[in-house]
Amino acid sequence: ISFRFWRRTAATFHLIIVIYSMVVLIGIYIYQFEKVNVFLSKTFSKQLLASIGLEIVPSDVLAIKLLTPSTFLVVNIMQLYYFHSGWMNLIMMPNVYFNIIGKNIQGAPNGTLKDIHAYAKENEIKTWQDKLYKFYFRTNRFYKQIIYYGWRFAELHAFKLVLLIMVLASVLKVCAFNIVLIILITIGLTLFHLRKLINLLTLIATGLYILASMCYQLEIAKQHIIEKNFFLKNCSHIDLNISSIPNDTAKWFGLELTPKIDRFIGLYILLTICLTFDAIVRYRQKHRRLSLSVHFNVRLVENRFPILFEPFALKNMNDDTYEFDIINYKQADEKICNFLKYLANFLFYRFGLEICYITTVIVIAIRLDMMAVLYGIWLGLFLISSRRCIQRMWLCYVCFLIISFPLQYISAVGAPPFLCFG
Repeated sequence: ISFRFWRRTAATFHLIIVIYSMVVLIGIYIYQFEKVNVFLSKTFSKQLLASIGLEIVPSDVLAIKLLTPSTFLVVNIMQLYYFHSGWMNLIMMPNVYFNIIGKNIQGAPNGTLKDIHAYAKENEIKTWQDKLYKFYFRTNRFYKQIIYYGWRFAELHAFKLVLLIMVLASVLKVCAFNIVLIILITIGLTLFHLRKLINLLTLIATGLYILASMCYQLEIAKQHIIEKNFFLKNCSHIDLNISSIPNDTAKWFGLELTPKIDRFIGLYILLTICLTFDAIVRYRQKHRRLSLSVHFNVRLVENRFPILFEPFALKNMNDDTYEFDIINYKQADEKICNFLKYLANFLFYRFGLEICYITTVIVIAIRLDMMAVLYGIWLGLFLISSRRCIQRMWLCYVCFLIISFPLQYISAVGAPPFLCFG
């Protein structure tokens, strides 16, 4: 939800995990006693007990079965009592953040924007290499610059990686649940400033789907839902050999009974990992900018241009203006290094329209259907129009893509089987 909320609830979360692991550990162990086993078997069915992990196991297998919850319990206890407080202090946002927001910076700045960029590159992370700095000067400097630009590259493109994984998950498994992901992808591509909200909604939706898929594999679900054909709907006028739409509403939604649940939800687990990585990158970069603001006694903000080099900007507290340190097209002619930096920063800005033309041609060549005809019409209009006219038409083109992209996926998913009355 937010970094501050996570910091406040991290200890409680680990404590709940510790208590839960202890309950699981004690429950599995106590269930091996005959009296407890008989009492619970009379109260609940064996299938239900097996679904929640309570079953009789031989003595030689019991130790192995208890190994996972025991290890999980020990790791969480060590994290909570030995590392939690130190970790929280390490990632604490500088207190000056509140002063910066309140515009209470006093005194003259300790450096210019060029000094800040140079300092950030040279002092990215203090590692054991710093102790051998005199001997490994070049290697250490190169390493820090890789870390510096690596985090910046991740800040720019981690969200795009999240959207790519969402597209892959939706394409590789066409189901009704993925319509939610497609809609979130469309919003995320058009409204990039809603990055945090899109990540939060995607994380909630993915978590619910993973939980539902795992619950669908339980024995109790098999007894009360699958074997009774609760979601099954046969349509007499639909040929199932021709139609790709399943007659099972659960399968249409994306729930299937599978022996390999890890492969079934693998992409969604990967998506969750990417969402976590994106959040780590965002908060790490925010922490870095605040630390540099404290060091130089300025208000340092992210550059409003999504560029790799010179990612910081100074905000003047008096008139709310910004100072940028960006290599422009005039400086790009001075040195090869400046030219490469300028090319990396503004490649799509300079040649974005041409790149869009190329991708549109590729889509038309691959699809060869009615949508390809519509894309071809748009491409023809752009090619015969001036830049000013294209600028006016571009919003309409984006709206066309926003509407057509989800509709194409919805048409592939089809109507739910429970609406069939034939």
